[in-house]
Amino acid sequence: MAAYLINKDFSISRIEGTTMEVLHKHWSWDYAAYDNDNDVWFNDEGLFDAGAILAWIGPNRRIPLPAYLMGTYGEASGDPKIDIDKVQFGPITR
Repeated sequence: MAAYLINKDFSISRIEGTTMEVLHKHWSWDYAAYDNDNDVWFNDEGLFDAGAILAWIGPNRRIPLPAYLMGTYGEASGDPKIDIDKVQFGPITR
């Protein structure tokens, strides 16, 4: 399985691994739909971190970084269904 990692420096890269390897951190995970075929996964508690770096990702505002974009396959996640160069995101200023 692949995922796109959106880093705190606003770079994006493709990573490989199982869903559990990708989402290995001990975070309180949440997700938001990027579009009908992809979801953005992020640390829900990251919103309350005073040093959080926030981004808009697709239609979603205030997503704490880092975040992961994965394809949706019913109840499962898998390879993104969008080209990496078409993923839209940018910084949020407080």
